[in-house]
Amino acid sequence: MSSSKFLISRGVYLDNGWYLSAAVDGRVYVRINSSGDYYTAISSAGMIQEGQWVYVTVVLKNGSYTDYYFDGNFNRRDSSSFTYSNSSSEVFNLGSYSIPGYFLEGLLDDVRIYNRALSKTEIELLYKSVK
Repeated sequence: MSSSKFLISRGVYLDNGWYLSAAVDGRVYVRINSSGDYYTAISSAGMIQEGQWVYVTVVLKNGSYTDYYFDGNFNRRDSSSFTYSNSSSEVFNLGSYSIPGYFLEGLLDDVRIYNRALSKTEIELLYKSVK
């Protein structure tokens, strides 16, 4: 069994895909791979704790940055540059990855993917609407 629990993923990460996962130390990881090149952004430690609900928001601004929010509060920004081209033929997974043994042992609720970067104000309003 993997130490990372996949929240959502699309495609095959070693080729042209991405995933959002939670690690045992409570960090959230985003990994994007495009034609063999990869980019990884990591949140601060201890943000996800077993047995507790947490509202996770990750904003990916293609080529610019990755922002992490937990329960509507800004956590950190990773300013590493990256590129990703989306393909409609890639498999989309919730709570798993395309390799056996990489499953989330928990619940997902209100999963949303937008085609634009959300503002801090929008993220705060979304958190307040589900709180």
